[in-house]
Amino acid sequence: MGETLSYKENYIIYRDQATGRIWVDLIHLKEDWKDCIREVILTFSPRMLYISSTSPLNVELECFGYLLKRSVEEEDYQIPLDGFDEKFRGREYKGLRYVVEKAKEKFKLVISKDFTCAHSYIIANCMERIKFEDWDKWCFMRISEYLKKFPSPLLFNAYRGNRLIGFDLVDFTDTVMIVPYGFYLPYKYVADFLMYAEIIYAKQNKYKWLDIGWGCDSGVICFKRKWKAIPRFRIFIYEFLKVGSGVAGIRTQDHWLPKPAFSQAELRPLKVK
Repeated sequence: MGETLSYKENYIIYRDQATGRIWVDLIHLKEDWKDCIREVILTFSPRMLYISSTSPLNVELECFGYLLKRSVEEEDYQIPLDGFDEKFRGREYKGLRYVVEKAKEKFKLVISKDFTCAHSYIIANCMERIKFEDWDKWCFMRISEYLKKFPSPLLFNAYRGNRLIGFDLVDFTDTVMIVPYGFYLPYKYVADFLMYAEIIYAKQNKYKWLDIGWGCDSGVICFKRKWKAIPRFRIFIYEFLKVGSGVAGIRTQDHWLPKPAFSQAELRPLKVK
């Protein structure tokens, strides 16, 4: 079972007790980010620690018994909705106009929060066909829990007849509609069909941006650029492996020195507003 925590209401921490993995989201980076990492380590001692940030970090955790396994840099692509013509007028939209017309003939849209066995099957099918990072697989397995725990996320489902053939997970901030994950059986145009439906929904609900996630590879980047997405910011991911007990506080010259009387007061369950 997993849990979602917040640190001083600044950072979100995802913890999976079963696998001993923790993901620390430092997207809105503040000066106390090292305190957050330190307290996560001292509180939970995770087997694997993932840290994500929109700024490059100088992260050295040897004093805690963690070695950097690897680091990854990605770009996050978003569609500026104010400038997107959902009616596809003009030559620049000719390709999209054709694709969407074909897709609308084949598929129908259902928006819901219900995660079913059909959704699990599609995820498993994608994991057999596509190579994913470990942290992605970890998140995939918790989509059902995420939908139940929080009121905002939705599933945009594509059906062919009565068969579910693809879906996107969607969530929202004040001005951004976010599509972190999408899973599709190998049907032509299903991803385009859902992208078009999400653009319509986002524009109708006055969102400014549609965040369609990381570039990942050249094929994914080509698809996102076809839909007028642009790289809006970079994301840096650091993956640490616990290799020993470490001696917390050995680096007294910097901010990694632990508090003498440590408590879990700053780590608390995330409140759903």
